[in-house]
Amino acid sequence: MLKTQLKKYAFKCGLSKRLQTKSSIIIEILQECSSGLNKSKHKQLIDFMELKLLLPDDLDVQNKITSALRKWTDDDISKMIKFIGTYFHLLNQAEIDEIISINSERDRISNYERPKVDSIAFAVKNLYENSIDYKRARTIIKSLSINPTFTAHPTETKRNSLIDKQRRVLALIEEFLEDNINQKKKQKIKLEILKLCKLILSTDDVRSRRVSINEEIENVIKNTISSLWHAVPSLAEDLESSFFHFYGKKIEVHEFLNFQTWVGGDRDGNPNVT
Repeated sequence: MLKTQLKKYAFKCGLSKRLQTKSSIIIEILQECSSGLNKSKHKQLIDFMELKLLLPDDLDVQNKITSALRKWTDDDISKMIKFIGTYFHLLNQAEIDEIISINSERDRISNYERPKVDSIAFAVKNLYENSIDYKRARTIIKSLSINPTFTAHPTETKRNSLIDKQRRVLALIEEFLEDNINQKKKQKIKLEILKLCKLILSTDDVRSRRVSINEEIENVIKNTISSLWHAVPSLAEDLESSFFHFYGKKIEVHEFLNFQTWVGGDRDGNPNVT
């Protein structure tokens, strides 16, 4: 069974228990959605995936799959690629969620005496414990100048609507895995995940045309503003509070973070820029 094989392979790869569970739930849901192939070819596809998981380096398995696929139409191949690609897109989103969850837990258990490694508090503590006095530490901080640059390119083809649906699917799976929900609620969540996965499978991954300059700008705003609006002030607050804790003095935080953009202005990236 594909779900079982995937779970075993995920365990072998050293994934967390939660990520193992999510990977098996994703494939289970996708199988219920169907790949769009006829019954016989859909079964073949699942068999191929099981074989590759079981014997990833076996040349006989590879030749068997290749030989079978030569008899498939271009449309069949496209549906196969869409099915497998959708699984990996959702798995990538699950991995992103896992990283966020791990970092949140690291934040939760950290404090000023044991700050999270690579955090601002960790850096300020390092200055303090290495006998860097307040005046010199303030000079070091005042020398900071970080300039992230937004970029965009007309070859960026991923649809925002698909990204939104993928994120929603993983949010629902997270809800589905909670211990305190009843079976009726679980069934409702599963039906919602099924509906979203069917929409994902029936939507082209790539745009049929290049994005316009205005769309490039809108995409960058959509994908960054909601997170940056909260993250930038948090960085400044972390710097101020960390300095006060370790040095017992306030520090005036300058504009150490300034954003730049090529979006809508990079002719090398987009020949439509005037």
